[in-house]
Amino acid sequence: PRMGHVGYLASFWVFPWFFWLWQKFLKNNKPVVKLGISIMGAILYLLSLWINFYYFVILTLGIGVLICYHLIAAPKKVIKFTVKNIAYVLASIGTFFLASWGWIETLLATLKFSEAPRPQGWGGAIEFSADLFNVFVPSQYNYYYGWLIPKIAARIGFMKEIFEDYNYAGIIIILSMGFVGYLLIRKVKMRWIGNVLPYFIATLFFLILTWGP
Repeated sequence: PRMGHVGYLASFWVFPWFFWLWQKFLKNNKPVVKLGISIMGAILYLLSLWINFYYFVILTLGIGVLICYHLIAAPKKVIKFTVKNIAYVLASIGTFFLASWGWIETLLATLKFSEAPRPQGWGGAIEFSADLFNVFVPSQYNYYYGWLIPKIAARIGFMKEIFEDYNYAGIIIILSMGFVGYLLIRKVKMRWIGNVLPYFIATLFFLILTWGP
């Protein structure tokens, strides 16, 4: 992170907490607890909007991918689950709009009297899109092996200009995704695979997005 970008990492907790609440909602059967989780989830979703609009878009896309996955994999279960928990869904939606109503009014007034800025062309999306290799190229700022990266980059052409399009996920994430992908390809049956698969697909979705238009 550089300059003001440190704030991006400082508020990254929005994502794990939101999906942790989602898992708690699925596993809990107490109405009061589920209602509390619904309200807290709506507040976290709103916080992602106030903290960083990028986070709001990412979280919205992530939720959308998970919903699409379950609609394709088990549409009847999704409909049954939604009908059964419709009160909590409405509570979340109501909490979100109630807490954000002042912000929505200000936004509508701003758009009414001033035009929203529009980027030229692709708005830098192509220039800042990651190269396919950048996912696997470690950072020179790593505490342990950072000194080695510039020496390697001096001999490999495509590594010299990596900066704005840098998106190395980390060896742990890369190996974990590779391991899960291997199990899926080999059709190894494990109890936790079904729980991990939706998030694995969502991760692949965001990985493709980092490669740009």
